[in-house]
Amino acid sequence: MEARNKHYPEEFKKQEVNLRKYKDSKAAYDAVFEYIESWYNHKCIHSSLNYRTPETVHSECEKLAA
Repeated sequence: MEARNKHYPEEFKKQEVNLRKYKDSKAAYDAVFEYIESWYNHKCIHSSLNYRTPETVHSECEKLAA
């Protein structure tokens, strides 16, 4: 998975940007935001986070703070 993450911009472009036509820049921005929030921050592991997702790290931090 880590090797795939190194090519995230290219994968994103193939999976999202090249497959759609946006009516304006706001529609493109919204689609990019949704893609990042729905996939990258929730399902994609990161080596800098000890191979955990940002969502997992955030949840762990919230538990420690409580």
